[in-house]
Amino acid sequence: MKWVVIVLFATGQGDVFVFNKPQFNTRDECMTALLNPVNREKMLIRLLEEYGKPMPIELVNCVDYEKVMNVLQ
Repeated sequence: MKWVVIVLFATGQGDVFVFNKPQFNTRDECMTALLNPVNREKMLIRLLEEYGKPMPIELVNCVDYEKVMNVLQ
């Protein structure tokens, strides 16, 4: 089981961004990386590059990669 960071945006349309790299072996490992201020800044920069503007974030969490991909398909 691999864990990844997902971002759910407060857009009312269910917009989701999945950081599929890096992947983590445990949820604790993922959460530790997520709570690191340097990593959070890198994630925000990546989102800005992807969307071209700041997006309203509703939720950020670590989830099982296979489960999130099954939901998104």
